[in-house]
Amino acid sequence: MSAEFMPAIGSVVFDTTLSAVGEVVSWEDGHDVWLRPLGDGPEWPANRDRLRPASPAEKMSVGVSRANSISRRRI
Repeated sequence: MSAEFMPAIGSVVFDTTLSAVGEVVSWEDGHDVWLRPLGDGPEWPANRDRLRPASPAEKMSVGVSRANSISRRRI
């Protein structure tokens, strides 16, 4: 992704370094971004050059994974 990509706080992005979807929660030094997973888990720092907007399929995949995890706990 180009250096011009500046995701807004609250936007959902795909971190190509970790192959993970996260919500932008803050900026640090104008270059590093802190992301929060859409499901449970700790926040992580990401380089904005390695981010791109998450596709609808990537966002849906997170929801499906979360639903599967919940259903497995009920068994």
